[in-house]
Amino acid sequence: MKNKLIKSKAIFFLISILTLLLVTTSCNTTEPDIKPPIEPDSTTQNFTFETFEFGDGFESNWLNDVWIFDENNIWAVGYLAPSDTTINGIHITNPNIIKWDGSSWKLQPFSGTSNGMEGIWALDSSHIYFASGGLRKYVNGVYSTINTNLGLQNYQGIYKLWGNSENNLWGVGPGGTIVHYDGVAWSKIDFDEGWYFYDITGNSKTGAAFAVAQGNLGTSIIVELKNGTADIIFDNQNSPYYSYGLQSILHYSENELWLSGSKIFSYNLMSEELKVIQDLPVGDDVSTVSMTSQKDIFYWGNGTDLQGKFVHYNGKRFKMFTIPTAYTPYPEGINSMNNLAVAVGSVGNKAFLLKIMRQ
Repeated sequence: MKNKLIKSKAIFFLISILTLLLVTTSCNTTEPDIKPPIEPDSTTQNFTFETFEFGDGFESNWLNDVWIFDENNIWAVGYLAPSDTTINGIHITNPNIIKWDGSSWKLQPFSGTSNGMEGIWALDSSHIYFASGGLRKYVNGVYSTINTNLGLQNYQGIYKLWGNSENNLWGVGPGGTIVHYDGVAWSKIDFDEGWYFYDITGNSKTGAAFAVAQGNLGTSIIVELKNGTADIIFDNQNSPYYSYGLQSILHYSENELWLSGSKIFSYNLMSEELKVIQDLPVGDDVSTVSMTSQKDIFYWGNGTDLQGKFVHYNGKRFKMFTIPTAYTPYPEGINSMNNLAVAVGSVGNKAFLLKIMRQ
């Protein structure tokens, strides 16, 4: 009887040890390391530059906006003379689009408008939208005009675009213009026509968009666009920064927008507070901004000290760089991706483009 009891205890003990080992092994099982995506090392702020000019200098040329797919596929839009030309055997009136193919810039075979094109937004390299007051698109190699039938007035127009899918695309412009595409039809959002929308950005996760506009006497507002509605979330008439014009906007983080104009600002979406991040020299304005990450932001502007220069923020400091050109370019747009930024505008009567490459 005693031996049976000892055997029973021994068996129970062995089973307990095996169970403990199995549990311990299970608990110690580790998931493979997941490495975060590699961001460009923007801390060095070491850049090289390449400039391009387009046009004969007699007829006015300019570029307004640019989109980067990769270093060998860059699109820019604006107004490019001559106004009447032939491309690949196709007669083109008002060519407004150029494309970088890795070796050279080429006019695209699509007739634009006599006023040029203002903005560009792309879902991917096969689905590109152009803002020209109205709307045009490039889908799978075919250019076409979008008939929105929105009844915009002659002082209104679609100049800037943002979206996070083909079912959620927003457009803004002068005369309080706000339009939205839901994947089926375009609709016009009623808004005070006294506001001129300069820029738009958004949260790619939620689809909410944010636009910045200026009114009379330097007043500025931030408008949130979602679910087919437009709501003013900030009006600088009631802030210490009344008369500081806001011109460009980017979605910096989940609850924070960064804006620029005569100063560089941040706006907290939770506390609804606007604050200055960086003072600019008196008389200067940052008219356009782009970012690849919170440690890699490019600003381009105009004014006494910013003429012929751009500003880069690497997460710790702002640094100003001189653009290598004989004449001072006028800024219009900038975009960035990975280790490349491209700025566009005009210099004299020629369209101007600057490639900024990180070393």
